[in-house]
Amino acid sequence: MHEKVSCFRWVICNVCSYPYFDKRFPALTLSQLTPKHIQDYYTWEMNVNNVSANTVIHRHANIRKALQYAFKTGLIDINPADRVERPKKVKYVGSTYNDKELEELFAVTKGDLRNKKDTESCGPGYRRGDCGSWGRRS
Repeated sequence: MHEKVSCFRWVICNVCSYPYFDKRFPALTLSQLTPKHIQDYYTWEMNVNNVSANTVIHRHANIRKALQYAFKTGLIDINPADRVERPKKVKYVGSTYNDKELEELFAVTKGDLRNKKDTESCGPGYRRGDCGSWGRRS
């Protein structure tokens, strides 16, 4: 049983921001954890650490899974993560280079043979990630 408790401590300490819980709730035990604690942590991460909603969603999945295991094994009576409202996922919108941005890219990389493949394979409408990574694939 001690092994399981130390596993949960590892998840809370490494998946969650340990300094957040350690400074605010130094004596907080797993059974005392409430949805409010978790919700406040998510709000703090987004407002103070400027992490994205998608990052908080990933952390929520890890926290919820660890707490669900604790619930199933009888370490806690309820899973407080089930009652936490996740932030809305932000859909990624990719952007492409326009003609002016391509000219700037070519001017910056002019004469640099390492980037020759990258710049030669770029054109209007290519996504930003495509131009920089094609030379490294080969």
